[in-house]
Amino acid sequence: MTVERIEDWARLQPDHAALIYNDTPLTYRQFADAIGRTRSLLADRGLAEGSVAAVKAVSLLHGWLLVMAARSLGLTTVAVSTLEAVEALKLKHVAAVLMPDGEMSDAGAPPPGVKLVVVPISRSGHGPPAPARGWGDHILYTSGTTGGYKKVLVEAALEERRNVARAELSGFSPRSVFHALDFGLWTGIGFKSPAAVWQAGGCVVIDRTEQRFARFFDHGVTYCQTLPETLRALVAAHPQRQATGGLLLRVGGGFTPLSLAQQAVRRLSMRLVIGFSATELTAQIMASEFRTADDLNWMTPHPRRVVQVVDEDGAPLAPGVEGLLRIKLDELDSRLYLDDPETSAQVFRDGFFYPGDLAVAREDGRVRILGRVADVINIKGQKRAVGPMEEKLQQGLGVDEVALFSGLDADAVEELVVAVRAGSPLDKAEVERRLGGSVIFDKVRIELFADFPRTANGKTSRLELRRMLFGG
Repeated sequence: MTVERIEDWARLQPDHAALIYNDTPLTYRQFADAIGRTRSLLADRGLAEGSVAAVKAVSLLHGWLLVMAARSLGLTTVAVSTLEAVEALKLKHVAAVLMPDGEMSDAGAPPPGVKLVVVPISRSGHGPPAPARGWGDHILYTSGTTGGYKKVLVEAALEERRNVARAELSGFSPRSVFHALDFGLWTGIGFKSPAAVWQAGGCVVIDRTEQRFARFFDHGVTYCQTLPETLRALVAAHPQRQATGGLLLRVGGGFTPLSLAQQAVRRLSMRLVIGFSATELTAQIMASEFRTADDLNWMTPHPRRVVQVVDEDGAPLAPGVEGLLRIKLDELDSRLYLDDPETSAQVFRDGFFYPGDLAVAREDGRVRILGRVADVINIKGQKRAVGPMEEKLQQGLGVDEVALFSGLDADAVEELVVAVRAGSPLDKAEVERRLGGSVIFDKVRIELFADFPRTANGKTSRLELRRMLFGG
């Protein structure tokens, strides 16, 4: 488990920086001691091994300390940004919400029957660290296809093997300085990547201050993962900088415009990698290093992973034919969502993971992601459930059916396409008005249909409709 590796490095390289939080460094020895002292503060709180502890902390440093201390007492943890999320996650066996002292003024109240444990982390510098007595799991979550949460379990039993795999794939070593920006511990980037860095004995930089983009390069960062919007903010913060080759900058979670990529390799790093992965998977599945516009769209699958484009029945499609993306699962990938057998059966089937993306492959094996398929759309790196949005539009416009898709137009610009099934002409200005501020797209296209294509059982074929709208 990650805590054990941190303690190992505290013995092997005690004065090496493990974490730089908001410009303040902690050595491995200091970090391990802080985890142990936080564990001491939790050890006598009556929390049963195997129960779930939700961690609500504004400070990501305090969040890490609480998560690792609780897990090393045999608790399963989940990080939340609000107390409301504890109930929205619909988790079983939640025993307590853990919060650091000093964050109680506007925290609200935990759900009924859940104990609130305030941990005096700011005063935890006294007394010997408590020993670990068990290893608990951690829960990540992403937005689900119906507007709820998909919960992914990070099992303690597999954690070290997964961290080793990620560290090897990313080339992490004690010389690595990974900038984690301000991603929360409920996200894959915010939790899995720092754990892989600590597995290799490297340093993690976390910055939640307003100056985080301006001082991004202050600590010799060698690796960073971003979303397109984060990359845009980084570029804007360094208008005069000349890029070097010392930083590997990876971007994913949405389409990266050509102009943004060109600015990034001029100002930030000459090594810009377009990547694809998912919270459900152990590590990055596909990638391409940006050299030309072609590299923004076409990624090469990792040689040890099987990536396919298939039809709705799971049959592989020929190069050039659009279909559903699927990835063959390996022994370290997740294979289900907690407490959600129905979605698990749809997403994890026949040994494959179906992330809900439409894709197309080339003869050379490179794959292009074309957009979200059915139930969610990708809005600047954030997945949004389309069901509620479609229903609101359908009712407000008084039409028969609405379907929303995100994808690329003929000029490779990300756009939102609104497909409307109606028996009479439509006022497109009214559609745009009803979309309002809930959709953050630079380009919106509205298409009117007398009828939508149907599957054999009479349902709307969203895959065929998507093909009609984007035309390959």
